[in-house]
Amino acid sequence: MNNVFISYRREDSATICGRIFESLEWYFGKGAVFKDVDSIPYGVSFPQYITSVLEKCSVTLVVIGRRWLEVIGPDGRRRLDDPGDFVRLEIETALRRPGMVVLPLLVEGATMPSTEQLPRSLQRLAQLNSAVVRNDPDYQGDMRRVQTAVQSTLLAQGQKGSWTAAKPSGATDAAKYAPGRANRGLLITLGAIVLAVVIAVPVLLASGVLSSFVPGGNGNSAAIQTTVTHFCQALHDANYNAAYAYFSPHYKQTITSASDVPNVLQQWGASSDCSEFGNGGFLHINGDTAQDSVSFTVNRPSLGTSSITATVKFVKAGSDWQIDSIVV
Repeated sequence: MNNVFISYRREDSATICGRIFESLEWYFGKGAVFKDVDSIPYGVSFPQYITSVLEKCSVTLVVIGRRWLEVIGPDGRRRLDDPGDFVRLEIETALRRPGMVVLPLLVEGATMPSTEQLPRSLQRLAQLNSAVVRNDPDYQGDMRRVQTAVQSTLLAQGQKGSWTAAKPSGATDAAKYAPGRANRGLLITLGAIVLAVVIAVPVLLASGVLSSFVPGGNGNSAAIQTTVTHFCQALHDANYNAAYAYFSPHYKQTITSASDVPNVLQQWGASSDCSEFGNGGFLHINGDTAQDSVSFTVNRPSLGTSSITATVKFVKAGSDWQIDSIVV
């Protein structure tokens, strides 16, 4: 069953949409994300099939690039002005469906269209809160926020899946290896690996090496990355009260009010956005404390916009992790 439907226009955003699809499918699992060119069987009516798929989805992502509004059809008019346009049909169907969450994704520097620029049947799209997905080096951080938002929606609707913990790229389905004489060599190899793991894991846990990977061990990397994602989303949205809520009581003695959140990097400039640097590769957990590298977008009057990587330290508070300091 598809959980997420991606609506996009090939002439506008085919390249980055392919990357978004792969990121979401890696996170939520094969078959959980629908994108037309990869999912529609041959010889099937497009409008009827799209309608049947949307009935099984909970989230529709509308990918909007800089040409999304302007793409012209063979008759010389905008595609969006054609009632039979497939992208228009997708969005109309999604907006009509009860319970469907429609999230506009702005890519390639696009801005949200106004109601005046849209056909009447699509004007509600302009009133929806959008997310931005930028190219590297910001892509991973932006996509993590989108993945978290989609996952929260699916969980709120009672859907569960293996995406509650993303699987490594290239993970193999072990079920295809049925035990038998032909697999004896494989089984011997796997047995040796299991024995090595049984011996090594206690040692690695004791040293803290696995603390970033083992839930309930010395730490919880997923919980820390969720804190980073939500804090950065709040900073991006200029929702400083929400961002301030992720600070520990100790850090609030330094950053004394929510209005000071943009100035956490002090002399380095005002922060307007951030994302985890290195996709978790710099995360280190030691008991109830941790630190990670986070890339901040800062604005300085004399130098303009630039990126600064800071060390963010965390402290555990119950099952959550709070930001305890941010140092460049």
